[in-house]
Amino acid sequence: MTTDAHLGSGEWAVTNAIEQGAGAVALRELAAQMDAGVSPYLILGQLAWCVRTKFDRRRVPDAVEAVFQTDLALKSSGGDPRVLLERLVVELCGGTGATR
Repeated sequence: MTTDAHLGSGEWAVTNAIEQGAGAVALRELAAQMDAGVSPYLILGQLAWCVRTKFDRRRVPDAVEAVFQTDLALKSSGGDPRVLLERLVVELCGGTGATR
């Protein structure tokens, strides 16, 4: 189990939390970044990087598809960016950590 203090905050806090399997922390950090005006595309790029570099290769195909679908929805006005990214974060946290 990872504590919030260990994950820290900052521009990579969402990906750090996903990597540790801390879904609640990831969602909280995502909300903080969105509230601070961070671009949804920047956040999506960080999540894509996390999938490519941190996920177990068995999880990569489904995770890449989830990132792709979110990217498509963001760029085609397919919904509220916050909701789209929240769904993606929940999906990426669906395994018990990025490297497991």
